Amino acid sequence: MGRNLFTSGNTSSKLFSRASKTEPKEVAAKKHSDAERRRRLRINHQFATLRTILLNLVKQDKASVLGETVRCFNELKETVKEIPTTPDLEDSLRLGHCNKRDMASLFQLQRQRRANVGGRSVVESSQCKGGES
Repeated sequence: MGRNLFTSGNTSSKLFSRASKTEPKEVAAKKHSDAERRRRLRINHQFATLRTILLNLVKQDKASVLGETVRCFNELKETVKEIPTTPDLEDSLRLGHCNKRDMASLFQLQRQRRANVGGRSVVESSQCKGGES
């Protein structure tokens, strides 16, 4: 008659060894699909962020977002090239007759307008005259 698979030495060891070989493949496939899903979510999140940043975006598809991003990046590179690397005398910040409160607000304003564009630090400064900032 038929053999009992669980009591037979050869058959039962083959049965369990096949299951143990396929299980790691299934686990690896699941891990890979989960990692790929997380990667796609991160990419889509970054595209959504770019869509909110870009001003002249007509179409919302990924190719349009990338194209507009490249255009804006190249425009910023050209703008940075036009910024002089050394400040002129007119560009220097002059603190004359300012009291401490005015100087504190001036420095606070200066920190708010500091930016890093294309690897260069750009600072827009204000001048304090007659106690006004």
